[in-house]
Amino acid sequence: MNKEKEYIFYEFDEGYKVIKLSVLGEYFTDDSNKLMKNSEALLKRVFPEKSNEHIKTISIFDENELLSKISELSKR
Repeated sequence: MNKEKEYIFYEFDEGYKVIKLSVLGEYFTDDSNKLMKNSEALLKRVFPEKSNEHIKTISIFDENELLSKISELSKR
């Protein structure tokens, strides 16, 4: 995993949420499959109201990628 990446971006059918990657703490891993599972579990703990929503994508972004994605979504 690129060390410059610092945000977990969750996209839903309606909207998105962002969490700092550092919140994963000891659950951070270079194994992308485990990282995605841990990120999904973290989302359900931090935002329990999102537990039943369908997650379209989970992405790991640096600050510029995150801002670009948010800008792209706001134009829709």
